[in-house]
Amino acid sequence: MKMKQMKSKLLRGQTGSGLIETLVAVGILGFIGVGFLSGLWTISHNAGIYDERVTASALARTQAEEIKATPYDPEGNYPEIACPPHYDISISAVELELGKQEVTVTVSRDGDSVLQLTTTKTDWQ
Repeated sequence: MKMKQMKSKLLRGQTGSGLIETLVAVGILGFIGVGFLSGLWTISHNAGIYDERVTASALARTQAEEIKATPYDPEGNYPEIACPPHYDISISAVELELGKQEVTVTVSRDGDSVLQLTTTKTDWQ
């Protein structure tokens, strides 16, 4: 009996949190958590795209410099630079006029084209 009296004195004027309040709090925290995780995924995804484009740009510029340093080839056969894994470079040359070519460097990753760079190569004999 004493225990019931002590318990009633301790809990007088106090109400516990109900099921609805708890569910609302969990729902709010879940909503915030989903938004936070969605933001993290977006940042991670965009960082991957940025890294891919920076790598492709560096490869294309390096390949263009290699083509400029190589003597003019009327057939358009220019050496390709070494690429990191999953990346590939293709070079196509179209003769615009005698001694002048339009050279296109295409960088692809896993078979998908990422970047194209076009430059002109001339024969200055």
